[in-house]
Amino acid sequence: MSSIKELYEELKTMVGKEEVDRKLRNWMMSYRRNLKKPAITAGKKKFRKECQEVLAHLNSLMDTRYTLTDTYATMIVYWLKLGKTVSDFKIVHYKKYAQWYNNDDMRQYIRPSTLYRKSNFDQYLQSYYADQAHKPGQGESGSTKPLPEVKQADSPERHKELMKKFEGVKKRQLENRKEEDDRLRKREKHRYNMLDQIKRLEKEKDTKEIIGDK
Repeated sequence: MSSIKELYEELKTMVGKEEVDRKLRNWMMSYRRNLKKPAITAGKKKFRKECQEVLAHLNSLMDTRYTLTDTYATMIVYWLKLGKTVSDFKIVHYKKYAQWYNNDDMRQYIRPSTLYRKSNFDQYLQSYYADQAHKPGQGESGSTKPLPEVKQADSPERHKELMKKFEGVKKRQLENRKEEDDRLRKREKHRYNMLDQIKRLEKEKDTKEIIGDK
C-alpha cells in the first residue's frame, strides 16, 4: 500500500502541486468546520422552541415573515446561552419598534441581523432598563439615593402589559400613516383636477383662436 507521501507525490505529477495543495487546504477547512458543527447544532436543537418564539414575536409586531435560518438561530442561541431570556428579546423588539417604526430611514433595521448582533443586543436591552430606572419617582440624576434594582419583565402579566402598550402605539402609527396617505391621495387628485382644468382652458382658448381666425 502506498504511503501518504507517495500518494501526494503521485498526485503532484498528475494535477500539479498548486492544485493538490489547494484541494488539501479546502478539505482541511471543511473538516475543521464539521468538527465544530455537532455542538452548535445541539445548542440550536435545545433552544429551538425559544428561537421560534422570538422570531414569531418579531413577525407579529412588524408584520414580517422571518424564518428560523441557521444564521438567526446562531445569533439567538448565543444570547440565550449567556443567560438572556425570550422576554429580553421581546423587550428589545418593543423598544426599537417604539423608536424606529415611524422613522422611514430606521424602520428597515428592525430585523434579526441588526437587533441580535453581538455588538447591539445587550446595548439595546440595557438602555431599556436604564430608561426604566430613571423614570420619575425611581431616583433622580445627582441624587445620593441609589436607584432601585430593575427586575426583568418576564412575567405573563408584564408581557400582556407591554404588548397592550405597544399595540396601542402601533395602532396609532398605522392610523397616522393612513391619514397621511389619504392627504397625499387628495392632494394628488386635486393636482390632476387642476391639470385637467388647465388643459380644458387651453383647448377652449385654441378653439376660440381658430374660430376667430376664420
